[in-house]
Amino acid sequence: MNPLILEGNSSCSFEMYDPYTGSPLDWSESHFEGLAAEEEELDSGAVRGQRMVRSLEDFCAAAADDDDDDDFPDRQQPMSLSAVETDGLDRKQRKSSRRNTTNGCADPEEKDHAAILKTKLLSAFTNVKNGWVVKSAASFSYGSTTWLLGVSYKFTKAEFEERNRISSSTTSTFDRFKLDFESRLWLTYRKDFPKLDGSQLTNDIGWGCMMRSGQMLLAQAFVMHFLGRGWVWKKDASQEENVIHRRIIRYFGDTHHSLCPFSVQTLVGIGRKLGRNPGDWYGPASVSAVLRDALHQADTDLLPELKDLCIYVAMDGVLFVKDVLDLCMNNVPAEESENGGISEETRAESPNSCHSAASNWHSVIVLVPLRLGSESLNRIYVPCLQTILCHPLCIGIIGGRPKHSMYFIGFQEDKLILLDPHCSQDCVNVLKDDFPVETFHCQYPRKLSFSKMDPTCTLGFYCKTKEDFDNFLLEVPKITMPPTQESFPLFHFESGSRAEFENGCRTLSTSQITQSITLVSRSERGSISYDDFTLL
Repeated sequence: MNPLILEGNSSCSFEMYDPYTGSPLDWSESHFEGLAAEEEELDSGAVRGQRMVRSLEDFCAAAADDDDDDDFPDRQQPMSLSAVETDGLDRKQRKSSRRNTTNGCADPEEKDHAAILKTKLLSAFTNVKNGWVVKSAASFSYGSTTWLLGVSYKFTKAEFEERNRISSSTTSTFDRFKLDFESRLWLTYRKDFPKLDGSQLTNDIGWGCMMRSGQMLLAQAFVMHFLGRGWVWKKDASQEENVIHRRIIRYFGDTHHSLCPFSVQTLVGIGRKLGRNPGDWYGPASVSAVLRDALHQADTDLLPELKDLCIYVAMDGVLFVKDVLDLCMNNVPAEESENGGISEETRAESPNSCHSAASNWHSVIVLVPLRLGSESLNRIYVPCLQTILCHPLCIGIIGGRPKHSMYFIGFQEDKLILLDPHCSQDCVNVLKDDFPVETFHCQYPRKLSFSKMDPTCTLGFYCKTKEDFDNFLLEVPKITMPPTQESFPLFHFESGSRAEFENGCRTLSTSQITQSITLVSRSERGSISYDDFTLL
């Protein structure tokens, strides 16, 4: 299956705008001639930022405690002492006098003020730390092919120079790359959304980045399913495309509603069943399982278009082909279980399901959680990751730097192209028919060197038809094997089912196991997940 290739006769620069002032940001030719993203500064800034974030809560609490009556003249203070008696007390005693007499709790308005102040500070600091306020841009080299989810673009200096001599209305290769990048759905930190169940959290700043990266990967799968890979976000799009576009975004709206089956509220609720509390950080494997369960429990009576979709998670670095076929032919939800989610009862009822007609096929999203190294990415796997991002069935990679999740959608040379969820934005009411969509698209392409990529990641693929899955089985195994001799593949394909493998009906030989995957435990905890293992 050949990837799509787009070519053009000219090139131009990005028209980027500050997200707060709306003023244009300069994208000149110099950016193509070596202006690299300041990744080292971002790294050091992130370290400083983590220390500052930890002190914000103490600062906000102190700010609220130091407030006196003059700071909030319209506040209703429940006073338990007379004015004369209060006049002789120090600040600490006056603060205590403003407690509720029934249970000793702080004034609810005082709590609300501290929470609002904290959220504003966290939001502003997050945007400054991650470069969303000041001008920043990644560099793109002339002559090197740029890949974006299976589509290639190649910029040349001659194109750029010609672009300056001809009409600006001419569509160039870079114009098409710009439009393609901006059309990917960008899901970021949001604030002031409804409280998460079991907590007082109204934002996901500082802990929800992995969930947002998983949402973006799933959103790309929905775009491919409902609109196709060639779809781009345009103001003059048809009414049907606009409706589908907003419907996909609505799936991820930050609210408790059946029309938003992949909201942060829903994902956190599923995470609680898996032992994760609101505010906990998730790994790529955990997010993959949560997304699978979210699709399984979606209200398909209200959202019937989701009935013909399913998610398969290849845990432990092994994809069991029979499990995927059974899942797609029978639309059996892949629960998190040892047999890959296909019950023995279902297998007994449909033993020949893998030979069913392709017309019964349910489109499948294949997620493969991996750990490609111990503390850092093993460089032998870089060519494999690059080739996967070139494949037309790839929907991206959930990954990032350590404790800093990102959604990788392409690369140029030795740097990944990504969408970064670490931008704090206001919550949008997606239940309105005409809600604004501009904040769900990014104009700022960013890059990260492969050498700085965290070894923990999840690969994503989308197979719309049975033919797509057949091509997936034919082509992907070839690109998962590193070029270095005596190395292990990214993940292994097994023709049978997980249940058969574990029951000894179709067991792998010792040599096959050795060649496919080696797992080394990095944790002595009682509850071990795939995030605790290393693929060597």
